[in-house]
Amino acid sequence: MIGVFGDIVFSVSNFRTLTFNNFKRNDSAKFAEHEVIGKPPKLEFLHRELEEISFDMNFMTALGIDPKTQCDNLKKMCNSGTANYLVLDNKVYGDIEFIIESFSETVNYFDSAGNVTACKVSVKLKEYVR
Repeated sequence: MIGVFGDIVFSVSNFRTLTFNNFKRNDSAKFAEHEVIGKPPKLEFLHRELEEISFDMNFMTALGIDPKTQCDNLKKMCNSGTANYLVLDNKVYGDIEFIIESFSETVNYFDSAGNVTACKVSVKLKEYVR
């Protein structure tokens, strides 16, 4: 197992492959800018912003993954606001929970019956503070 986020299990085996690519992490901070007459403004640190993570996944029936089931699961997690830990390499990533802020699905292939056989999904996670 590579990792897990909620019901999504990232793994590679002879029968099933579900991984991610384009993993991107974004951290930032919020500052107030105070004007000073005749001088450059002064910055004051206010707080850190919520951490964001984004990545892409390919769901393909040829790799043992049912694209419809996985996309329905992502939609359910997104619409319910369910917070989960992101686990990679058997370690909780950042020791914080994340929600799915958004995801987009691009269907690549259908079979002759109109079933989706391959799609690409882009997911954006945002830190969730309880």
